[in-house]
Amino acid sequence: MTNQITALKKLSSQINDRYRQLLDITGPERMPISQLHYFIDQAMSRHYLVEVALLGTEATMVGYLDNGPQNTLLIKRPGQAVTGFIHFSQIQFLKRV
Repeated sequence: MTNQITALKKLSSQINDRYRQLLDITGPERMPISQLHYFIDQAMSRHYLVEVALLGTEATMVGYLDNGPQNTLLIKRPGQAVTGFIHFSQIQFLKRV
């Protein structure tokens, strides 16, 4: 009987650990700086529509990139007159849409 109880406790503990691992989802890490520069250069030269994820938030911005002053980027949203302004250090990752 004690073997069954210890086996159930062990099984319960393993299930709880797996459940915590499954739900402990962390966001994507920041892209390496060299890769980020490369992707930004490609997006600007080839006029790609990109999604930019910002550090510290789950917010993303979608648009076309253009150079701004002093390590900043302008993100022009298609079909809108609004232009976003992003500092290079705020970018977590960049992906093509």
